[in-house]
Amino acid sequence: MADRRYETLVLIHPDQGDPGQKELATRIQKLIEEQGGAVSQVQEWGLRELAHPIARQHRAFYILFAYRAAPKGLD
Repeated sequence: MADRRYETLVLIHPDQGDPGQKELATRIQKLIEEQGGAVSQVQEWGLRELAHPIARQHRAFYILFAYRAAPKGLD
């Protein structure tokens, strides 16, 4: 079965700070690659305001991953 293109936007709690969000981004990228995916792009959008609060948080670090993976790799 052919690989499909995916995009995943990850929101990281602001208490993680800049070093923490970079570490989590690296861990997520490794997880995608371990499942047979190929990450083509990682965009760190930085700390932004949320449109709606999530668990009383009004801000989060935004990171967008663009990758190719087989559908079975996402299970």
